[in-house]
Amino acid sequence: AQIDEIERQILSLALEATSSLHGAIFLWTLNERTLRIDFHVVNGREIELPHEVVLHKRGQRSGIAFHVAETNEPILCNDTSVSEHYAGYFLDVNAIAAAPISYQDRAIGVISVSADSRDAYTTSDLEQLTMLAAHCAPFLRRAQLYRWGKARGEGLLIKGLSPEWQVVDELI
Repeated sequence: AQIDEIERQILSLALEATSSLHGAIFLWTLNERTLRIDFHVVNGREIELPHEVVLHKRGQRSGIAFHVAETNEPILCNDTSVSEHYAGYFLDVNAIAAAPISYQDRAIGVISVSADSRDAYTTSDLEQLTMLAAHCAPFLRRAQLYRWGKARGEGLLIKGLSPEWQVVDELI
């Protein structure tokens, strides 16, 4: 399976855990000035966005995903119309739960789910999303490093010994 399949499986778990129909995984690019997104889910359907990046806009709202990535803190926003950080990227929504994907005490990306209706999420939803992001961080970091190495024409091999790493090795 492709590295992208790992992201799809993780996002599927996030959507299921929060009963969401919309969601995305954003990962920092090599220069850490943009967030990369290769696909997102809208109304339960996957939409490809190959190598799409979300740019940080100085002096403007850059979005909840950027804020979460920069602060390394989760956000529960049940009314995007009053959010100081919300910026609709690909779909206008009314509620968002977003958790940082933290690796070595810094965010390497964000898992985000969203809903058409306000007040769609609870603190329990955010806790589940945060826990999922924490558990998946090593896998997503590995995928991120692979992409960076491939983009620079370099090889990369990271071999883990845990049962979780062995599952990832089999997927790859």
